[in-house]
Order: sequence, then C-alpha cells, then structure tokens
Amino acid sequence: MSKQDMDKILYKNEEYELASEPLFLFLDKKGINFNAPRTNCDRGYYGKWEVKDNKLYLIDFKGYKSYEEIVKIEYLFPNETEVFASWFTGAFRICAGDALRLVHYGYDSRFTIEIGLRFENGVLVEDVLL
Repeated sequence: MSKQDMDKILYKNEEYELASEPLFLFLDKKGINFNAPRTNCDRGYYGKWEVKDNKLYLIDFKGYKSYEEIVKIEYLFPNETEVFASWFTGAFRICAGDALRLVHYGYDSRFTIEIGLRFENGVLVEDVLL
C-alpha cells in the first residue's frame, strides 16, 4: 500500500502538508466523487489551501473524474479561483520536517514539525504547536 499524498497548505508564509481532508464534508453533501488516479491518492483529488487573514481558503484543486478527465476548482465553484471554506468547522494538523513515524494509510504519520489548527465556519480560532 502506498503512502497517501496529502493536500498542501500555506500558513504563515510556509508550505506544509495537511493531515486532514477539509473538502470531504463539502463533497459528501454535494454527492461529488472522484476516482483515484494512482494508489497514492485514494480520495481522487488534491487540494491546496491557504490561511490568510485568519480564514481558510481553497486556492487550488485538481480532481480526477477519470484518469483522462481532470477538473479544476471551477468544477466545484464556478467562476471562482479561490474559495473561503465557510463549510469547515473542525481541527487538523499541519506537518513538515522529517517523518518520525510513517504510516502508509490515513493521517497517523508523525513529523518533527506539527501545528494544530482549529476552525469555526472557516475562521481560525486556535493554533498550537504540537
């Protein structure tokens, strides 16, 4: 089994890997599914996120309807190039540095740099160094 590629997130001018799927609930409510392009992306899409002005934004997206049909952010949000993630309430870890423990499925790997972020309706309410 392959290690799953994580979404990316820009936070305080640094790029991290995102140990979560903040787009999952949005896609699930809309009944939107994607197909795995390869074994390292079972969810069938890649997102890039940014926290700016204490708000979470989806700034890039690549989803696989099939191996040949790849869609961008406009597929989910017509006429938008970035989207405020108002649907997301919850917490997740962002990770960087060396892997201390590598798990090939899910988000149980551990890294030398980990930051916990908590959001309410897309607004950052807490960040903590883990």
